[in-house]
Amino acid sequence: MNCLQKIYFYSMDFSGKYTGTLWYGKGYPSSQQKSELSFEMNLKESDNSFVGIAIDTDGVGVSTDPATVKGIINGIHIEFYKVYKRRHYDDGNGNIIYEEAEGFPIYYEGTYNDETGYYEGSWKYEVARRFLFFFKIPVSLGSGTFRLKKSED
Repeated sequence: MNCLQKIYFYSMDFSGKYTGTLWYGKGYPSSQQKSELSFEMNLKESDNSFVGIAIDTDGVGVSTDPATVKGIINGIHIEFYKVYKRRHYDDGNGNIIYEEAEGFPIYYEGTYNDETGYYEGSWKYEVARRFLFFFKIPVSLGSGTFRLKKSED
């Protein structure tokens, strides 16, 4: 199979159930950095765009709320936003605190690795803060890495 055939195959067969893991990195307390969070996503692709639902399943910072997922798949490249129903954070003692407001978008970007069978990449959790009432600047609340694989079932 040549490179063009691989790109066509990956972009045409994207809908389905996925399992993933993310690792916390910069912006998180040192005790949380490198910790894992496992999740599942059910995705429906149409014309290189996809939508779906993500559910945390295990690990540090698990939310009981589902998150909506919206993104694009372009060949072997993937980009998507995940937004939780409610904002949540770990209080530092392993307790998850929920707020009523919708969560801030979490941006994921990665590439399919043919050797591992995973989409692998990075994620970042940023918000826009107002500066001098006129300008918005992005402020990072944290970032890390992830990997995502289509389930066999």
